Amino acid sequence: MNLICPARLILLVPGSRAFLAGERIAEVYATPDAEEPAAGLAAELGVRLTLLQPPPTALAPLPTAAPAAPAESVVRDIADLHRGETVVLVAPGLDLGLELPVMIEHEGDNWYVVPGVDEV
Repeated sequence: MNLICPARLILLVPGSRAFLAGERIAEVYATPDAEEPAAGLAAELGVRLTLLQPPPTALAPLPTAAPAAPAESVVRDIADLHRGETVVLVAPGLDLGLELPVMIEHEGDNWYVVPGVDEV
């Protein structure tokens, strides 16, 4: 039996409002390339915006930087901070192999896609 309360993450492309109706959003996360639309969304929802740090690029590596975390690690780290809450992630370059927008729930080390109303 799994007693870990899942975190719900709504992964959006900039400007999307999919899956937000009826959800109580705790925080908005965004990559720097999506800061402006994500900031507007956070202000509209009345929640904090947190920018994700960009990984070092292959052209300009930072000698003391840790290796870039894979997309699943980013999702896991956010979910670990928000058990039982719903957060929005606006990160157009984050590749989980899913077509955005999408809602996922993450509990422990596993995540699964929450079907939309049209898919139920």
